[in-house]
Amino acid sequence: MTDVIQDGFEERADHLELNELEDITVEADFFKRIMDKLLIRGAKLIVGPRGTGKTHQMRYTYIHCLKDKKKPIAIYVSFTKYYHLEPLLHKAPNALRLFHTWVLCKILQSCYDVLEIQKLESDEFLEEFSNFSILELEQYISQIEKGSILASQNKLIEDLTLRTITNAIERLIELTKRKRAVLFFDDAALTLTPDYMIEFFDVFKALKSSSISPKASVYPGTTQYGPRFNARHDAELVNAWLSVDDPMYSEIMGEVAIKRINNLENVSADIIELFKYASFGVPRVLMTMLRDYEQSPKKTAQQKVNYIIQSQHTLLIEEYRALSLKLPQFKTIIETGLDFYTKIIKDISKENKGLINDRINQIRIGIQHSEQNLFVDRMIKLLIEVGLLHYIESVSHGEDRDYDRFMPHLSSLINNKAFSTGRGFSAQKIVEAITFKSSKHPLRRKIETLLDKDVLKNLKLDLPLCQSCQTPRLTESQKFCHSCGKPLVEQSTFESCMEIQIEALPLTQWQKDRVSKETNISKVKDFFTLQDPGSELRKAYGIGKIKSKKIHDIVLQEVEEFLS
Repeated sequence: MTDVIQDGFEERADHLELNELEDITVEADFFKRIMDKLLIRGAKLIVGPRGTGKTHQMRYTYIHCLKDKKKPIAIYVSFTKYYHLEPLLHKAPNALRLFHTWVLCKILQSCYDVLEIQKLESDEFLEEFSNFSILELEQYISQIEKGSILASQNKLIEDLTLRTITNAIERLIELTKRKRAVLFFDDAALTLTPDYMIEFFDVFKALKSSSISPKASVYPGTTQYGPRFNARHDAELVNAWLSVDDPMYSEIMGEVAIKRINNLENVSADIIELFKYASFGVPRVLMTMLRDYEQSPKKTAQQKVNYIIQSQHTLLIEEYRALSLKLPQFKTIIETGLDFYTKIIKDISKENKGLINDRINQIRIGIQHSEQNLFVDRMIKLLIEVGLLHYIESVSHGEDRDYDRFMPHLSSLINNKAFSTGRGFSAQKIVEAITFKSSKHPLRRKIETLLDKDVLKNLKLDLPLCQSCQTPRLTESQKFCHSCGKPLVEQSTFESCMEIQIEALPLTQWQKDRVSKETNISKVKDFFTLQDPGSELRKAYGIGKIKSKKIHDIVLQEVEEFLS
């Protein structure tokens, strides 16, 4: 077992201290290009699925800006807890105003953080913005994330404006003696709350100026920018997902492994190489695979590798299916997308096996759209969202023969034996097959050959029924039932998450039995409403300080993953 794993290996960059982040950063050209985009003028959107390193790049660049006076001053703001405000959309008539103030408070709070880190005298800044003290900002943020607001905070809501924030950032530029500022908005893909996302990008766009450059990390599939923000015209899209086609792919992923894990002597070079490709350009997945290999109770290398790759494929499918819980209106589209992806894996695997003996591979597919279908477009974007499909490029083979090229996740292809011709196992041969020269043309398919025409015809949004008369809604934006006329109440994803039962959590059966039978905890919400959930957990026989903390951490992580 590696030293890092023994010490409590951490996969998420937002859970690491800034000095730890520097120690594990790989300075490859691919990542340097992202850093350059974060530093230069103009609005940028850093795009990639979870785990590709968007947070890592932002925080790493933030550190460098704080240390180097020749660089712009950086302000880092994380919006990971935006989902705590989601229930307000269903309860508070001024929810958008409250959210708007929350965003501004977070930015101003981060300005104060910069002054503290830079060890600058903040008297002038405090005097100029004395109406918005650090304590007042923190109180508002804390209260609104609990779903409540105090009457005393109404003045803050009225007085704190975009102009205030712009002035504060300009003043910060002066005090730090920098030429300009960059704003890093992390976890800005507010996917559970499209109304908030529209409001957020209004703020994002308004803050852009000659001296202020906003940057935001977003997802490729579910980020909805709204009618007033054009992602391609109002900002530059920056890819944060390392492609398997990158000529430095193996070297970069190898450096990631070396930086993040101190000792890899117990894992053969061939297996490390296989995991590099099976992780599909996602550093977090590579770290997880290496950790699981080290900790696996399986006896042989083949058993360990097969189990880990199968588990990774299954985990991705489960994550994709979980989108229907977060975005119930896309349930039919998501279910169809899984059939679509399964057919792609099957077709590519069959084609590739026929080419292996010629030392040629076929791991790409060109999909032709015979007609514009917004549901199909959304289906493909959701597959990209979780990393199952990697978009490569669009090409034309003549009139009405435009293809979008994709590469499916390599763990799915490996799991489907796309690179194996016999019964034996060889990590080296699988990697060789993956890195063979590519076929001249990707496999070509029409949507209609991957999905039945009736299935395509039945693609639709799954809109919730009227809670009064159970009549289906007509549109997403419908506010009143067209049958009974009563207001249509939206379901809160956050509140649905809070209602998850203990039995549905990734705990051992023994832990579930002890907690449900011997404590007053039965749902996720109990971990948030109890003042001291740890003490409540310790009422159960056999659960002490260590186990109670572990259970609590698992629940919090599950909520974070569900709502991210």
